[in-house]
Amino acid sequence: DLANNHQGSVEHGLKIIKECGKMVRKHNIRAAMKFQFRQYDTFIHPDHVEGSDNIHIPRFLSTQLKLDVQKVALAKLQKLSPGIAMTKDLQKAIPQQEAQIAALLAKQKIKVGQTPPNISMKSPDGKTYSLKDLKGKVVLIDFWASWCGPCRRENPNVVKTYNKYNQQGFEIFSVSLDGIHPKVLPRLKDQSQIDQQTDAAKNKWVAAIKKDGLLWDYHVSDLKHWGSMVAKEYGVSSIPKTFLLGRDGKIAAINPRGAALEPAL
Repeated sequence: DLANNHQGSVEHGLKIIKECGKMVRKHNIRAAMKFQFRQYDTFIHPDHVEGSDNIHIPRFLSTQLKLDVQKVALAKLQKLSPGIAMTKDLQKAIPQQEAQIAALLAKQKIKVGQTPPNISMKSPDGKTYSLKDLKGKVVLIDFWASWCGPCRRENPNVVKTYNKYNQQGFEIFSVSLDGIHPKVLPRLKDQSQIDQQTDAAKNKWVAAIKKDGLLWDYHVSDLKHWGSMVAKEYGVSSIPKTFLLGRDGKIAAINPRGAALEPAL
């Protein structure tokens, strides 16, 4: 696939695989990763892309390929040397690489006129709701959290707008970023502590829904705070963040809220 889309050759790709295979068989995983990363950075350089107006493609491919190598290396290291520094470093690095890839993809997918990624997550009572099920309605995707002051202050306006337009086919799909902060998670000692913190975050989420009168059904969360992959897929780095979808399921407006919500709707 790479040879078909970039200036390079199948022979070049096979050379990378062969050389890395030698190193990995000798358990020299660090050297294999360094070699392969250098080759990818050369093989998939922005200057090597022909006829493409998408400047993110080379960077995305390079990052994705490095991530694939890291995952293979981590799997081997967890068996061979689970306690060494490199294993621990990879365990931290891989989620960061995944977040970087998600952010790059979001820049391409999350634009007015584009169909956004589907969201399929669970509600507080365990029911799974999917964004695609609301096609044919005008939908506001609302990223928020119980701990977010600006979100809570915006909620009365969202409720007022929902009450005014719901009978005309307007629906709200609320995605909560409640949960355990990614920086807190590594400090939790065992699964029981994780479960306790998750339950506490869920209770705050449910209490905020009730207190703010968010009476629609579509409330979902994976309870991973900023670790939510859905937030990363949508390029959400601050909240509140909203996306208004037309009846065709495509993005009609990004971040309409406050006085701008009703005119956009």
